[in-house]
Amino acid sequence: MNLKKITGGALVASPFIGIAIYSVSQIGWGLTALVFAIAIGVTIIIGLGVALLNDYIGYHSDNEPELGENPVIATLVTGEVNRPFVFKHKETGEETKIQLGDNDLLIMKGETQNHFFHGIPKDKKITEPRYSLNYANRNKHLRELALMLNVM
Repeated sequence: MNLKKITGGALVASPFIGIAIYSVSQIGWGLTALVFAIAIGVTIIIGLGVALLNDYIGYHSDNEPELGENPVIATLVTGEVNRPFVFKHKETGEETKIQLGDNDLLIMKGETQNHFFHGIPKDKKITEPRYSLNYANRNKHLRELALMLNVM
């Protein structure tokens, strides 16, 4: 198993899809983050594919070839602090901010990754714990969740 420290988060992915599993313990987070990592690991075992745990992340698109065309990405937020989830249009640069708080679920689908960057800006004023659990897979599990929630 390859272990790698990554800034502001931890990537956990199924070995069945050929992506390394990264260790939360290397980041120095406490028991709460470890519990989330275990929960993510269990979720991966049942087939969701990839999960990323982070407290902030710069602008990016989830357009890795492993996720397939038009992947469904689900972000579950935990923590009492609201943080903006920012979409930035790739051509115009126009930004749209959505405030996400404890237990909020955001699902991105369709061509979102083709037209927008997204991120959670770092905010040095925020000191309380707040994490995003980001699930990605091109298989039916997240698509079924999106359909169930009437977002597809």
